[in-house]
Amino acid sequence: METQKITGQISFDSRSKYILVAASLTSIFKVFFLNCTNGQLYVGTRNLLPDGEMLPCVPNDLINLQNDSSDQRQDAMLLWLEEHAQR
Repeated sequence: METQKITGQISFDSRSKYILVAASLTSIFKVFFLNCTNGQLYVGTRNLLPDGEMLPCVPNDLINLQNDSSDQRQDAMLLWLEEHAQR
């Protein structure tokens, strides 16, 4: 429900593959979206509401949705959480 509410304010396509995975409720409004198509995690910028501007949280070359040598998938959400835990 939160994904639909926020994406409606941002003017995403109703069939968008973005899902809201985290949001801050502090004075600095920050939201994180996972793109279910390409596995990238995005954070909204100050221009999120007026322009839909988001920045990727992980370099694209680190995302591995289909690894031929194993069955493991690594999307940006997993990589970001692993880095956050290490720090």
